[in-house]
Amino acid sequence: MEIPQELSGLIVHHYDSYIADDSLSDIDLLLICIYVLEKNKNATGVSLKECQAFFLSLGRKESNLSLATHRAKNNQLIHIQDNLLYFLSAGLKRLMARLGQVGKSPVYVIKSGHNFTAIKTFEEFLTNQFTGNELLLCDPHVSYETLLPLSSSKRCKRN
Repeated sequence: MEIPQELSGLIVHHYDSYIADDSLSDIDLLLICIYVLEKNKNATGVSLKECQAFFLSLGRKESNLSLATHRAKNNQLIHIQDNLLYFLSAGLKRLMARLGQVGKSPVYVIKSGHNFTAIKTFEEFLTNQFTGNELLLCDPHVSYETLLPLSSSKRCKRN
């Protein structure tokens, strides 16, 4: 079984096997199993039996798969027909969001001496793109003016 590069960090290669990271919910792992199996055969839909074998090989329990499959179906993430599992659009979106979280934090580099550009870029980022609950700001010369956009951001909570 070939594990796609975009799953590095979520599925760890250990000698002759693979182990799913504990941070993955069973539903997310089910979606990943479908994704990997489809990608390896280059076709949509995977057998429940094949998915079960892969899910178990990644270190999860059979009872967890049954529950995850039931919940994924009820949440309209997957469709089951003739013992084949298929993605629904919500399932693909959830999977792509999960894959997008793997080691891909946006980085903005602003050169020294571009103070106005830095503040405008920071304001635009806070307004249009920042959706997380943590922000890492690396600047050896942080000043009040640098942090001023944080005070006006509606997304930043004050403690």
